[in-house]
Amino acid sequence: MNNKTTERLLAATQDIWEGYLNHPFVHGIADGSLDIQKFRFYLLQDYVYLFDYAKVFAQGVVKSRDPEIMRVFATSVANILGGEMNIHRGYMGRLGITEEDAERVKPSLNNESYTSYMRAVAAEEGPAEIMAAVLSCALSYEYIAKWIVDNYPNADQHEFYGEWVQGYASEDYAAENRKLVAYMERLSEGYTEPQLAELVCSNSLRSDELASGVGLIKQELRELGSALMAVADATRVPAGKALAVDRELFAGKVTELVEAEPNITLVRKAIADLDDPALEGFERVVISAGPLASESLSASIARAVGAEHLYFYDAIAPIVAADSIDMGIAFWGSRYGEPGEGDYLNCPMNEDEYKAFYQGLLDGEKVASREFEQEKHFEGCMPVEALAARGEKTLAFGPLKPVGFTDPRTGRRPFALLQLRPENGNKTMFNLVGCQTKLTYPAQAVCFRKVPGLEHAEFVRFGSMHRNTYVNAPVSLNEELALKSRPNVHLAGQITGVEGYVESIACGLWVGQMLAAKLAGRSLPKPPATTALGALLNHLSTPAKHFQPSNVHFGLMPEPEVRVKKKERKQWYADRARAAFGEWLKGLEKEGD
Repeated sequence: MNNKTTERLLAATQDIWEGYLNHPFVHGIADGSLDIQKFRFYLLQDYVYLFDYAKVFAQGVVKSRDPEIMRVFATSVANILGGEMNIHRGYMGRLGITEEDAERVKPSLNNESYTSYMRAVAAEEGPAEIMAAVLSCALSYEYIAKWIVDNYPNADQHEFYGEWVQGYASEDYAAENRKLVAYMERLSEGYTEPQLAELVCSNSLRSDELASGVGLIKQELRELGSALMAVADATRVPAGKALAVDRELFAGKVTELVEAEPNITLVRKAIADLDDPALEGFERVVISAGPLASESLSASIARAVGAEHLYFYDAIAPIVAADSIDMGIAFWGSRYGEPGEGDYLNCPMNEDEYKAFYQGLLDGEKVASREFEQEKHFEGCMPVEALAARGEKTLAFGPLKPVGFTDPRTGRRPFALLQLRPENGNKTMFNLVGCQTKLTYPAQAVCFRKVPGLEHAEFVRFGSMHRNTYVNAPVSLNEELALKSRPNVHLAGQITGVEGYVESIACGLWVGQMLAAKLAGRSLPKPPATTALGALLNHLSTPAKHFQPSNVHFGLMPEPEVRVKKKERKQWYADRARAAFGEWLKGLEKEGD
């Protein structure tokens, strides 16, 4: 399910959600120690609350014009007044509370404040805002109940509180929430964010070393005058040999550049399809929707290419608050003891700790895919639990390999090691490197807290999955990365079949410069396939039986014409690429491009 709006809102409020799990009331329900009188107070307040809650849903009926959306809101009213209130009535009966008693209760200040907010939204806003206002409550109960079940296995069997836990942790309740989330996404499809260039997944633009494909292409982009690379360099945060950025600063500076550019008119508007009236009159159109392409736009592109569009699932890793990391266990350091403190925090594990974490990944609840969706994970963004499923030691020899590290506590190499990369310049947040995941939020909280040093981790953002849409470029696009069926419509970025931030930047810059040359009455020759940019563009035009998105790497370049020792091959590729790119640039300068 493409839940990008819901996931973004949840991520932005994760500290609040974590607060739920730390609340004494929740822990009292979980372990059965909650004072009955406190539960009685909650029960009466929630009973009063549910009437206002139902009225807000009813306003969704009034505000909606789509009959299907009206039915969703109306059904929710019935479910609240029937199903959910029945849980409360059951408890009221056990506590000797009549409905007349409950209806005489006055809402507390907190209760009144919350319901006043929802009523104001219902009165002043539209169906999407109403859905967002009510959904937080519905999802929070599921979130809390499932966390209780995961962490207190017998909680749902408690003689008094078990019924409450069972009701909100049930599949029926979760199914209703999934329906609401689906309609939340539908209602918010046309909404936009003020910041441009939002880095949804990682804040890393990967290696900055020239002896790597991605390092090479970054340097080529710099030499081509890429504004995005200039912003990335200006907003970088410590990340060893990688280029990582403060994502908020990056998005802010890109937005400022675009808004200040006199040759750009920025219009924040959702484009539903290729025939949208907003596109009429333009000689050329560039679509760079990438992973955030809407369902309707993706479907329109699919129709234009003459075949069902392809897709794969991408994943993002959790982010934790720095002050929740146990620095008595985690340590700063670089592999092989490189000079300086090191740009990464490292959480070492012994064999038993690793096995506990590994088992947690296997056992943790995963977010289910829709029935008609076949999961296709890009290898470079494989969910950590999917990697773990390949074998017990896969992670220890992969993203959690401890080679080159010494645990300061033992003076020995750990069995495995999880690295944490700073997410911002002041190092208040850390990304769990290599831990992109499809585990549910409660499962993530349990599993990643098994890592030594993260036992009390506070999650600023949980990991999640999203769908990336792309076309079969060699079949669907011409040499100008335009749709063969609609030559005035060009694609750029991930939707063409490149993978990664830098590769997307490169693709977009190429299309922009190619079109600028065309408008000036000139042609722009492709860079040689021996360069990083040329190799990437060549990938998009090379037919393949099963075309797959690709990062830039030396495997896309022609093989060496001479015999090169294995240990020298990367540098040889890099040297050849630098020479070829330099000659290509000189040729452009002669032609005045």
